[in-house]
Amino acid sequence: MYILAQVVNKDNVKSAEYYKKRCDGNDTDSCVFLGAAYLEGVGVSKNKLKAKSFYKKACTLGDVYACQKVIP
Repeated sequence: MYILAQVVNKDNVKSAEYYKKRCDGNDTDSCVFLGAAYLEGVGVSKNKLKAKSFYKKACTLGDVYACQKVIP
């Protein structure tokens, strides 16, 4: 993964782009990571509404953690 940067240089923008593509393909983990990126402003502009929308999508796909992030 780009965001872990264990072997390659960390590239948060590229990570967000990758997660967006994977989330568009209904990859739950990528939707959660993208929600976190928007919540914290990592690789993307901070945007709580977008963060919530990605958490909501992950919740709809069955991710319990994402459901907890949508409730507050």
